[in-house]
Formats: sequence, structure tokens, C-alpha cells
Amino acid sequence: MQPDSRKYEKFDEIRRQFPILKKNIAGKRYIYLDSAATTLKPTCVIESISDYYKYHYANVHRGAYYLSKKASQQYENARETLKRFFNAGDEYDVIFTSGATEAANLVVNAFCEPLVREDDIILVSILEHHSNFLPWKLLASRSNAELRVLPLEPSGDFSKAELKNALSSKIRFAALTHASNVTGKLQDLQSVVANLQQNGAMVLIDGAQSASHFEIDLESMKPDFFVCSAHKMLGPTGIGAVILKKQHLENAKPWKTGGGMVLTAEPLSWREGVRKFEAGTPHFVGVYGWMRALDFLNNIGLKNIQEYVSSLTAELLDGLRQINGIRIFASETPRQNAGIVSFLIDDVHPHDIAAWLDYNAIAVRDGHHCAQPLMEYFGVPGVVRASMHLYNTKEDINQLLSALNVLVDNQQEIFDRLYGKEVCNFASEALPQEKVDLPDIEIRGIPDYCGDLLRLYLKVNNQKVTVETEADICIPCIASLNVMLAQVQNKPIGRVYSLCKSVIEALAANNTPLGINGLNTLHRIKEDRLSCITLPWKTMLCAAEKYIHQSRPRVIVMKPPLKASSKRLSVSPARSNFSPVADIPSAGRQ
Repeated sequence: MQPDSRKYEKFDEIRRQFPILKKNIAGKRYIYLDSAATTLKPTCVIESISDYYKYHYANVHRGAYYLSKKASQQYENARETLKRFFNAGDEYDVIFTSGATEAANLVVNAFCEPLVREDDIILVSILEHHSNFLPWKLLASRSNAELRVLPLEPSGDFSKAELKNALSSKIRFAALTHASNVTGKLQDLQSVVANLQQNGAMVLIDGAQSASHFEIDLESMKPDFFVCSAHKMLGPTGIGAVILKKQHLENAKPWKTGGGMVLTAEPLSWREGVRKFEAGTPHFVGVYGWMRALDFLNNIGLKNIQEYVSSLTAELLDGLRQINGIRIFASETPRQNAGIVSFLIDDVHPHDIAAWLDYNAIAVRDGHHCAQPLMEYFGVPGVVRASMHLYNTKEDINQLLSALNVLVDNQQEIFDRLYGKEVCNFASEALPQEKVDLPDIEIRGIPDYCGDLLRLYLKVNNQKVTVETEADICIPCIASLNVMLAQVQNKPIGRVYSLCKSVIEALAANNTPLGINGLNTLHRIKEDRLSCITLPWKTMLCAAEKYIHQSRPRVIVMKPPLKASSKRLSVSPARSNFSPVADIPSAGRQ
């Protein structure tokens, strides 16, 4: 689909209203393709927030003076504005939250937990973001309910056969994404919601990705709950909402307590309606900025935004299909796509792809995208995601495709340039490891976001360590792993522990790392890739610590009685110098 040039010109004008896009990085025009994570903010939103703090600031629901009364009125009016934006009728009301994550947690804890019973079924889909997956998983665990995960058709739609099977069961709650943050696929939920509700289920729709790309008609769709975030709708961070049917308000329990939501403290009673769920001073400035963002979107028109972003999505999909070795994880129908295209290049780690694009001032996201169940479903640790909105251009797409073509044709040269030849040489060496059968310790090292996956299998004989690895990691991480293995293989476990701890401390303190061959080379790229370089060492440190801790003999210490008359002796194990560690060390992006 190709809109006419006049529509492109209109959106070129709109683009000028986003000041951050005037930024150059290392002399290159900044290209932002991470709108699924958070959207950029137009000048009108930025200035409205500043103006509010300067000239209109006063707390809501707290004062009888003019500015407080006006702020309170604007805050309450915003609920109606948000309902109109999503065409939610009189049967709906709005609870403001800190975002879609808190909104989903609020629904689970305040509205659903009091109703769930043992052996109830909670239905979620494999597409869910962690914020609409983990709260339900925990609820199922606490209540002994069954969490049932809805798989996909090859088209990316929810499996009709599995949905039909689920409808024959006793589903108590269903939580479904409207548009995936990985594939961009927009699900047709109207009949799904109706069928689930006829079966007795309460339904939550996660609209975080769809809210600013498509016209959403809650009056027709009729979910029990709809959650969204302002920061994905050109608005400020820290504010979101649950739009819910009023019928659920009366019997729900408060999830958070504090000022503003309590009617009397003795006897304890709550305010009626939505304010029962808004404890403390709300983010009323964020609400004000969000309303300006909705004005901005309405002035352009969501149908126009959908058509324009669909045209960019089509351009990107067509271009990616012409690149050798590309795997695409996205809705192939642009008009049913929320401007999101995820992909991989054969034999190139997503973190390395993103690093090359960053070198070209192109901002994309790599990793599991807080959708690990979906990554497991696809059989990959992570993907690269390009996500577009109304401020992107055809030139942005061309620049992305050009950079990817260059990468595919010149991998070695590019990574030598990015990381240095020495780092790439260390990464290309065969891993100095041995086969480990029946390991004493098996441990995973997973960074917070980038999709690296590292497993270590340790066997300790006569206190000496043998290590086998399984890894899908980026070039700096591979190089660091090889350097580490050369230092720890067949070394005493205590020495391995001390060495790893010393290396991590040296890297964190910006010291030259102990004269170890290879680490000095890696130290030169530490500023950008510290988490990658330290991941193998942190994982090995945790493994060594875990082994030492579980192998330390238990010592019983006889203590004197607390009182002379006591006939009981208190016994306790000696305290270890080592504390238990989690199986998954954290090494987040720096």
C-alpha cells in the first residue's frame, strides 16, 4: 500500500513537532524505531506539562482554593475524555494507575483474586507481555487455579481450535493482548470477548500497543477491563489507566491504601467508585499531559495514523524479504500490524545487530522484549524489533534496510570496526572446555534485556573445576567467556571464586583487570558493553559460590543456656561466609 505523496508531506510536517528528532548522534541523523517501548513526545505535550508546573500546579481533592478546585475538576474530566477516546459508554469508568503494568496488577489483585476459586481456569495467550502474564501466573499459583496458555495459528492469530476447547471449560478469567509487542499482530477480539463472557468469564484486554495505532471501540468490544499506558500514546511516563465496567467496582477490595481513598478510619470505610482504588496523591500532572497527547492524536486522526504507519510497515516488510538470511517475526498484513516488525539475521546475535544499527544512529530494541514465553514458543532467545509511529519516514526505513544489507555483506569487517580485531579474534577461538557428565552445578546466566543465554555445567574433582558451556551470546560476551575459561579450567574451586570476584570488582572500579590476557582488550569496550563482558564472570562466580556453600560441612555449635534454670541447649549451624545465590545472576544493560 502506497499513500499519495501529499500524505507523506503531512506527516513530514508532523515530524517537526518532535524536538528530539532534531538530534544528531556522531554526525548522523537520529532514527528512532523503538516506539513499541515508548513513544516520543510532541512539543505540545512537553510544553503543556512545563506550563502546568509553572502556572497551574496544585494538588487534587485536597484543597478548597481556586487552583486546587480547578486541578480537581480537570483530573475528573480526564476520565470522561479517556472514555470518549476509546468510545466507552456510561457502563464504564476509569481508574488512573502508574501505567499498564500497575493496571493489570490492580485488576488481578483487587478485582479477580477475591473471586478466584480452586480449579478455576485462567486463560492467557502466548503473546502476552510479562505484565499481563506474570500477575495471572502468580494468582493461579496462590489459588491453585489452572493457568492455560492459548497458542497461535501460523498466521499469528489465536488458535481457534484451542480457543474452542477452552470455551468448553470453566474459564473464570481471560487476559488477552490486543496487539503483540513482538509481532505487532492485531487480534480480532470482539467475538472472542463475547464468547468468553457468555461462558461466564471476566475478560481483560491489554491495549498498550494498540491504543495509539487503531481506533478502539470498547462499546462494541465490551471487555470487563481494558488497560493502557500514556507513554505509549505520545504522553508522559508514569500514568496509565484501567477502563472497567462499573458493575465490578462495588465488591472489589482496595489493593493499595492511603490518603484520598478512605472515607472513615474508624470504623474503616472506603470512598465509593473509582477513587477507592487511587490511594495517595495521583499523578495529576501526568493525566493533564496525557490529555494533551490525546488531543494531538485526535487532531491527526487514528485512521490516518493507521494508514500511514501501515505504509511504512509494508515498506519494511518488503525490504526485509529481499535480504538473505533474514527471519521475520511479524504480522504480514500491514493494516493488522501496530507498526512492529521483529527479525533475526542468520548467525548474528540480536545484540550485535542492534550494536551495528546504533553505530548508524538507528535506535531499535533487541532481546526478549518482556515476552519470554513467546520467545520460547519461537525457539529463539531474542529478536531485533523495529517499531514505528507517525513521526517515522520512508527514509528511516531505507536507512535501516541499507544498514542491514551492509551488515549481511560485510560482517567480519563491521564487527572488527565495532569491537576491534582482538576482541573478535578472542570470540572466534574454539572454547577451551571439556565434556561434563552429571555436573555438580548447572547454572544459567541471563541478562535483564538483551536475550543472551549462557549455561555453565561444572564438575569438581579433587576441588578442581571442569567446565562445559552452552551459549547463545554476543561477540563481546563470547570473547569474555573464552578469556574466562582459559583462566578457570582445571583450577581449584576456591581460586576460581576469588578470581571471578576480583575481575568483576576491577571492571566495576574501572581498574586494569589484573593483567589477564584478553581482559585488557575487552576493557577498552567496557563503557558500552560492561554487562556483556561481566556476564560469564558473574555466572561463574555464582556457580562457584553455590558449590562452596552447599559443600561446606554443617557444624553444630553447643551454646550455653540462656537462663540458669533452662534445661534446653540451643543448637544452630555455624554461619557461612557465603550467602545463597539465585540461579539467574542479573547483568542488565549499562
